[in-house]
Amino acid sequence: MYFRLLTVALAFMLSSSLALASSAFVSVSDGLAGQDLNLRVSGLQSNELVNFSLQQPGQTVVDFSLAADPLGVIADQIYGLHVQSQGDYRLVMTRPTLGNLVTQDRFAIEAGSVSSYRSKVELSRRSAPADGAAEIDFVAYLRDAYGNPVANKSVQIVSSRYADALPTGLQSDANGVVRGSLSATDPGVSILSLLVDGVVLLERPELIWHLPVGDHISVGQSDSGGIGDFLKAQLFDDEFFQEIAYFTVEDLPSEVIVNRNYTFRVEAKDADGNTVKDYSGRVRFSSSDPQAQLPADYGFEPADQGIHTFALAVSFATTGSHTLSLNDLTNGQISGTVEVNVVDKAGGGGDATTGEIRILTPTPGTYRTSRITITGTAPRNTLLKIVDGPTTLIEDLVTDGSGEFVYQTPALADGLHKFVVMSMDGALTSGEVSIRVDQTPPRALGVEIDPPTGIEPGKVFQVNVSSNEALSSATCTFNGATTELSPAGDRFNGTFQAPSSCGEYPMGCSVADVLGNQLTEPNAAVVSVCGGGGDLAEPEELVEVPDAPVPTTTAIPPTAVSSLSAEPGDRRVTLFWSPAKDDGAVMSYQIDFGTSAVNLDQQNITPDDRTQWYVDGLKEATKYYFTVRAIDANGNLGAVSAPVEATTFGETDFKSAAVPQTGAKLWLPIVLALSFGFFWLGVSFRRS
Repeated sequence: MYFRLLTVALAFMLSSSLALASSAFVSVSDGLAGQDLNLRVSGLQSNELVNFSLQQPGQTVVDFSLAADPLGVIADQIYGLHVQSQGDYRLVMTRPTLGNLVTQDRFAIEAGSVSSYRSKVELSRRSAPADGAAEIDFVAYLRDAYGNPVANKSVQIVSSRYADALPTGLQSDANGVVRGSLSATDPGVSILSLLVDGVVLLERPELIWHLPVGDHISVGQSDSGGIGDFLKAQLFDDEFFQEIAYFTVEDLPSEVIVNRNYTFRVEAKDADGNTVKDYSGRVRFSSSDPQAQLPADYGFEPADQGIHTFALAVSFATTGSHTLSLNDLTNGQISGTVEVNVVDKAGGGGDATTGEIRILTPTPGTYRTSRITITGTAPRNTLLKIVDGPTTLIEDLVTDGSGEFVYQTPALADGLHKFVVMSMDGALTSGEVSIRVDQTPPRALGVEIDPPTGIEPGKVFQVNVSSNEALSSATCTFNGATTELSPAGDRFNGTFQAPSSCGEYPMGCSVADVLGNQLTEPNAAVVSVCGGGGDLAEPEELVEVPDAPVPTTTAIPPTAVSSLSAEPGDRRVTLFWSPAKDDGAVMSYQIDFGTSAVNLDQQNITPDDRTQWYVDGLKEATKYYFTVRAIDANGNLGAVSAPVEATTFGETDFKSAAVPQTGAKLWLPIVLALSFGFFWLGVSFRRS
């Protein structure tokens, strides 16, 4: 009897303990991509070891184990590296001590804040007539630092010109996509900026609004007050444009032959007749000859130094007295005009043909513009083909009666381009002209503060700015004032005055390469006044303060970055990765690279914690290997990422590309096989 009661009691106690032991509760909080999440488990046995399986949206599984404390509780975190993709996650807990009993919880991860580097903007077209009706559509893709689409974000679009009609009330959809349209009533160039939560997207597309169709003729035929006054009154705002006053047109003969192309030079002048070397405006040409062939709109670049030559860029189709005029697209009051007398070609022979094809422009060099005008001479009435390496740009281009040709390329990609002009029958070929298009800004900006720390309030300090390539200008903004730095060898320097209060003050800097491509870093450096933060301490007080133990967290290095990828380009490779995590803050990233997977002997360091970087100056058609590691605020180097590889674009030899080799490759094995067969038959015959 007592034995039976004891057995029942023991069974009841055992079942109760099993019920209690099996009633564990798992809880994971929802969160943002890349951020650590709180994990809490209760109801476990004292010091019980359990296994976890984290199932991510892409069906990837991450396994880890944790032990409960003496009270049967786990209070830990799921590391942000494991939750970088938005979506639904499931955390499954398995208890080996209870026959792999399973408990689970589900949670959701949303996209983080908008990343100015990962987001992008696309345009339906780059130019449109400024008639108020034509529109340019744009699509913006909002992404966070991990590439997740950011939904339901209000977007403000800002133009560099007040006259543009901009959409309002924009908001990203569930896929992080924003769509809109723009229009304009005044010709000119607009630079768009998109703002989301105070973040300006890195891409700032440029739009060109040109004169509506038909306005060129009406401008040329106007006889009231000159072309400049007409354009000013009809098309442009009356704005003051720095120090430029007018243009001069040089080297165009006073008498020209109808339908012949001529070269001329334009110079920007100030009121005293001096060349304005820093003029960077955009000009448009017009003529009183409605059939004249005119140059396309042109934006002056720093390399022009206020003077630009337009090679074989103008021809007149009707005889008589005509004008060639140009106006600044921002301020129509700035203009220039020259008058020419257009006559029929005298005599029947004209210039003798040389039987050759010559390219006059462009000349070898580096150009910032993506549209290149190719001009030259060839035998009269010859059908020409122009190629860029293996790519055909145009066929059946006809030279005019004087044996001259002109062609403007479509927008060319950054990199090397090789132009060759040939007759369609292949009998004549010009020499090769190689140029490089460079619209890429500098990719690294170094700022040195002298002294680096301990600047006294109100005292003067020096700033040196350098980059990974030669610079043409540098400016820095500090304490609300922008200062233009002076060139000093391969860098620029300037003098600044420290604020009157102690603290750490940000400094933003902007540099431009020799072609005018700009790189702007809003937080290029931090100026430390009094050593940074608070009042300047007395020296004796610093001596009396006992040494504090160094926190153990300062020795903890960052984690490895994830999702490293590489996109090859012309002599460069673009790297993308997801950020590392640190107990403090990741300050920058170190990129190690080289042509050998076991010897990455070259290095780049990013100026901040961006997760995108260009490695340039590489060899063509060469495989490179890359790794990335984080650097925290204490200088600790993080774990090395998994390596990636990429092969830079190669230079294609046009002559070899023009001769197909397929036939030779097919016939070679056939010839070898036949030769071997005849040899074997001969041996067999001799044996018999």
